Amino acid sequence: KPVIFFWRQQRFDAATWAAIRTAVDPDRNAWWIAEGLDLSYLDVFDGLHLYSIAWADNPAAELNKWPPRIQKVENRLGVDKLWVATVMPGYNDLKLGRADSFVRARNNGEFYRQTWNAARASKPDMLIITSFNEWLEGTQIEPSATYGNFYLDLTRQLVQENNAALPGNDRVAELPAQPKTAQKEKQNVPPPASAAETERSLNATGIYTIQPGDTLYAIAFAFDVPLHTILQTNNIAADDILSVGQSLFIPALEDKSPPRKVFPFSREHNIPR
Repeated sequence: KPVIFFWRQQRFDAATWAAIRTAVDPDRNAWWIAEGLDLSYLDVFDGLHLYSIAWADNPAAELNKWPPRIQKVENRLGVDKLWVATVMPGYNDLKLGRADSFVRARNNGEFYRQTWNAARASKPDMLIITSFNEWLEGTQIEPSATYGNFYLDLTRQLVQENNAALPGNDRVAELPAQPKTAQKEKQNVPPPASAAETERSLNATGIYTIQPGDTLYAIAFAFDVPLHTILQTNNIAADDILSVGQSLFIPALEDKSPPRKVFPFSREHNIPR
């Protein structure tokens, strides 16, 4: 059945989520997976995941803390719950201007391999990768100018190693050796423009108009302006919802170079495409 991952569900307490789930998924036709460290949400949600493990000094030790914690919840409720372990290639959010920004070095794939091994050792019900294209936090594994296909190739290798140690029903779906492009070529239809190709420009008074797919982080990165400066100048909060056509004033900088093309993928502030 469908699996739905939630981020920042802490905006509402467990009782509120219980009412929401009763209204929208009364028959429990989907798996609901909460994010974060608060086990109380397992009273409503079916499982728990940590979106990031990069903050942990010892990811293996941190991941191994969670199965017994979730087991205690299962014993209390008398219901099975899912432990979803996270693997990451690294982390770098210095461009976002956060007060607590930090870097977790990739070390030529070694951190990725370490988190894979740690996640597998925690015997999870499910394993997830953070992330495919979260460029603004430096966790992407998709092809890039810096790494090429290295992380996709390493992912394939790690999946194969994982599957070799598991019975058939527990194996992860493996990536194909080569992308299946033949069908797309036959259709002769150009692919949609990538979010990386989003063009951003200011009018003469420094006003930027929100486009589909924009995020506050992506805008700040594109114009090389600290996020907190944009928030203060426009009297908005980091969790405000953007809308297409909305105007933002971008403070002028001495560097007049054109805005950068970025991948505006973030868990925060996304607006519909």
